[in-house]
Amino acid sequence: MHNQKPAIKSQATNLKKIGKRACFPLFALLAFTTPANAFDLKLTAPDGSAHDLFGRSVALSNNIALIGAYTDDDNGTNSGSAYLFDTTTGSLLHKFTAPDGYIEDYFGYSVAVSNNTALIGSYWAGLTQKRYI
Repeated sequence: MHNQKPAIKSQATNLKKIGKRACFPLFALLAFTTPANAFDLKLTAPDGSAHDLFGRSVALSNNIALIGAYTDDDNGTNSGSAYLFDTTTGSLLHKFTAPDGYIEDYFGYSVAVSNNTALIGSYWAGLTQKRYI
């Protein structure tokens, strides 16, 4: 969260130092120190519709979020898409669709992102189940 003070000030918060038994209590403390209705940013598809299933798959890396909408209809019914956002500003950086997209490909069914590389899975894509980098 932006400008949030650490919940624990002890240097023992390094999981290697505190051991596996303390992991769950530490997670619970960190997860519940923010009010339940507080959030920094709401990411939405600017061209989304109710049946796109935006957010079914989500990946985060640094300040980047990759969000799948595998029933988006840009290349035909349920062809799918994925959206790349800057999480510090909420800005949409890019919308991905399969270059060879077709009806019921379900592009964006699975997503992964690391540094400057995005991986987007297409669940059906005919009979070949494609992955795009």
